[in-house]
Amino acid sequence: MIEKNKNADIVMFDSMHVRTENIREKRTVYHSSEYYEKYCDKTFAVKKQLPYDWVRWNSNPCNKLFNLEFINKNQLEFQTLPSCNDVYFVCLALLLSEKTIVVNDNKVYARDHDVPTRISYYRDPMCAYQAINYLQKMLIGRELFAEYYKHFYYLVFFVLCATLEKTNNEEIKREFYIFLQQRGIQDLIESGEIYYKQIDEKLKICFQEYM
Repeated sequence: MIEKNKNADIVMFDSMHVRTENIREKRTVYHSSEYYEKYCDKTFAVKKQLPYDWVRWNSNPCNKLFNLEFINKNQLEFQTLPSCNDVYFVCLALLLSEKTIVVNDNKVYARDHDVPTRISYYRDPMCAYQAINYLQKMLIGRELFAEYYKHFYYLVFFVLCATLEKTNNEEIKREFYIFLQQRGIQDLIESGEIYYKQIDEKLKICFQEYM
């Protein structure tokens, strides 16, 4: 499929989590003509898309195919976290890719991953924060943060919101929220302070909720 889709670095497709009994049900999805033109007709670079557009493609690696040569060239690896160990890998890959494309077949591929016994059901929200924190450090270490900071801070907001929403244990959720207020968000801001000042005001207002 990599070769078929213009030798892309990353090929993405629509997917969803379903229960086991529904795994074989066929589903279709239809996007706007603008969507097909922007993302399906030719390869594109995520970094050239609007900062808030790229969060439509989550950090789930299961709806993506990665070109091995691209992965090796950029030395991309999964982290060894109990959960969210794919966030760094997928997000950095998307940012670095010059040739990403979305499959245009209107199919939604189902994944049997919507049961209470799965590991992510009891995930520690701090793993999501650690993944984001590591991504920032690697962008800074590779001297890429100046190029990607707008995309990074949008990612921070949406990942942390989703993490809080998916945390089932109310006590753990509260502790994580307090961590973000007291230290977590401020650390991410201070690490890229001169760039944080340049993000749009609406996003800054969103971050105020966690500070």
